[in-house]
Amino acid sequence: MIIDTRAERTFMQEDVSKQPLPVAQRQLCGVTGHCVQLKGLVEAQVGFRSVENCLPEYVVNLKEPCLLGLDYLLQSKA
Repeated sequence: MIIDTRAERTFMQEDVSKQPLPVAQRQLCGVTGHCVQLKGLVEAQVGFRSVENCLPEYVVNLKEPCLLGLDYLLQSKA
């Protein structure tokens, strides 16, 4: 799991999501110009240490299972 204070949203790998994914025809691109194919959007329980929240997560191809973004950090007051 990675925590990225510059990422606006939280992302997860497709194999981490246990939910069926609708087909998404969009790419997400960062400020550096790097783009990833969006696989879908799911509502997921996300826990880190003693804080657990339900929030939308974008499903993309990642090297890590999950990338916690600013949305999670603000919601959990981390």
